[in-house]
Amino acid sequence: MKPEKPRRCGDRLRELGELARTAGVAVVDRVLQVRDRIDPRFVVGRGKLDELLLRSAELDARRSSFDRELTPSQATAIADQHRPQRHRPQPQLILDIFAQHAESSDGKLQVELAQLK
Repeated sequence: MKPEKPRRCGDRLRELGELARTAGVAVVDRVLQVRDRIDPRFVVGRGKLDELLLRSAELDARRSSFDRELTPSQATAIADQHRPQRHRPQPQLILDIFAQHAESSDGKLQVELAQLK
Protein backbone atom coordinates (compact mmCIF):
# COMPACT_ATOMS: atom_id res chain seq x y z
CA MET A 1 0.00 0.00 0.00
CA LYS A 2 1.39 3.40 -0.96
CA PRO A 3 1.62 6.08 1.73
CA GLU A 4 -0.77 8.99 1.34
CA LYS A 5 0.68 12.14 -0.12
CA PRO A 6 1.45 14.78 2.52
CA ARG A 7 -1.08 17.18 0.97
CA ARG A 8 -3.90 14.63 1.31
CA CYS A 9 -2.82 13.94 4.88
CA GLY A 10 -2.88 17.66 5.62
CA ASP A 11 -6.41 17.86 4.21
CA ARG A 12 -7.52 15.01 6.48
CA LEU A 13 -5.91 16.74 9.46
CA ARG A 14 -7.71 20.02 8.68
CA GLU A 15 -11.00 18.14 8.31
CA LEU A 16 -10.49 16.48 11.70
CA GLY A 17 -9.80 19.90 13.24
CA GLU A 18 -13.03 21.29 11.78
CA LEU A 19 -14.99 18.30 13.07
CA ALA A 20 -13.49 18.80 16.53
CA ARG A 21 -14.39 22.50 16.55
CA THR A 22 -17.92 21.71 15.39
CA ALA A 23 -18.20 19.22 18.27
CA GLY A 24 -17.16 21.99 20.66
CA VAL A 25 -13.60 20.77 21.21
CA ALA A 26 -10.79 23.34 21.21
CA VAL A 27 -7.90 22.30 18.96
CA VAL A 28 -4.62 23.19 20.68
CA ASP A 29 -2.15 21.44 18.38
CA ARG A 30 -1.89 19.20 15.34
CA VAL A 31 0.60 16.46 14.56
CA LEU A 32 1.05 14.77 11.21
CA GLN A 33 2.98 11.58 10.64
CA VAL A 34 3.28 10.05 7.18
CA ARG A 35 4.16 6.35 7.28
CA ASP A 36 4.31 3.56 4.75
CA ARG A 37 2.09 1.48 7.04
CA ILE A 38 0.03 2.14 10.13
CA ASP A 39 1.65 0.78 13.27
CA PRO A 40 -0.59 -2.16 14.23
CA ARG A 41 -0.22 -1.44 17.95
CA PHE A 42 -0.24 2.37 18.28
CA VAL A 43 -1.36 3.63 14.81
CA VAL A 44 1.59 6.07 14.93
CA GLY A 45 5.11 4.88 15.70
CA ARG A 46 6.17 4.43 19.31
CA GLY A 47 8.46 7.47 19.15
CA LYS A 48 5.69 9.63 17.71
CA LEU A 49 3.30 8.41 20.40
CA ASP A 50 5.80 9.39 23.11
CA GLU A 51 6.13 12.81 21.43
CA LEU A 52 2.33 13.19 21.33
CA LEU A 53 1.97 12.32 25.00
CA LEU A 54 4.72 14.74 26.01
CA ARG A 55 3.22 17.53 23.90
CA SER A 56 -0.23 16.81 25.33
CA ALA A 57 1.12 17.12 28.86
CA GLU A 58 2.86 20.41 27.99
CA LEU A 59 -0.38 21.83 26.58
CA ASP A 60 -2.53 20.30 29.33
CA ALA A 61 -4.64 18.64 26.61
CA ARG A 62 -7.35 16.38 27.96
CA ARG A 63 -7.98 14.37 24.82
CA SER A 64 -6.55 13.57 21.44
CA SER A 65 -8.22 12.56 18.20
CA PHE A 66 -7.06 10.43 15.32
CA ASP A 67 -8.22 10.72 11.72
CA ARG A 68 -9.20 7.08 11.66
CA GLU A 69 -11.11 4.64 13.79
CA LEU A 70 -8.92 2.81 16.27
CA THR A 71 -9.23 -0.90 16.83
CA PRO A 72 -10.04 -1.85 20.43
CA SER A 73 -6.47 -3.11 20.90
CA GLN A 74 -5.00 0.15 19.54
CA ALA A 75 -7.22 2.25 21.81
CA THR A 76 -6.19 0.12 24.79
CA ALA A 77 -2.48 0.21 23.92
CA ILE A 78 -2.55 4.00 23.56
CA ALA A 79 -4.58 4.45 26.76
CA ASP A 80 -2.15 2.20 28.65
CA GLN A 81 0.66 4.59 27.75
CA HIS A 82 -1.11 7.64 29.15
CA ARG A 83 -4.14 6.94 31.33
CA PRO A 84 -5.51 10.44 32.06
CA GLN A 85 -5.90 11.38 28.42
CA ARG A 86 -8.94 10.34 26.38
CA HIS A 87 -8.77 9.47 22.70
CA ARG A 88 -11.50 10.16 20.19
CA PRO A 89 -11.54 8.70 16.68
CA GLN A 90 -13.03 10.75 13.85
CA PRO A 91 -16.26 8.70 13.63
CA GLN A 92 -16.95 9.45 17.31
CA LEU A 93 -16.53 13.18 16.68
CA ILE A 94 -19.11 12.97 13.91
CA LEU A 95 -21.54 11.12 16.17
CA ASP A 96 -20.98 13.72 18.89
CA ILE A 97 -21.94 16.47 16.43
CA PHE A 98 -25.12 14.62 15.47
CA ALA A 99 -25.93 14.07 19.16
CA GLN A 100 -25.58 17.79 19.87
CA HIS A 101 -27.98 18.70 17.06
CA ALA A 102 -30.54 15.89 17.34
CA GLU A 103 -33.86 17.40 18.38
CA SER A 104 -36.51 14.76 17.84
CA SER A 105 -36.73 11.69 20.06
CA ASP A 106 -36.32 9.53 16.93
CA GLY A 107 -33.15 11.42 15.95
CA LYS A 108 -31.72 11.11 19.46
CA LEU A 109 -32.51 7.40 19.47
CA GLN A 110 -30.78 6.89 16.11
CA VAL A 111 -27.66 8.70 17.33
CA GLU A 112 -27.63 6.64 20.52
CA LEU A 113 -27.98 3.43 18.50
CA ALA A 114 -25.10 4.46 16.21
CA GLN A 115 -22.91 5.25 19.26
CA LEU A 116 -23.65 1.80 20.71
CA LYS A 117 -22.64 0.13 17.46
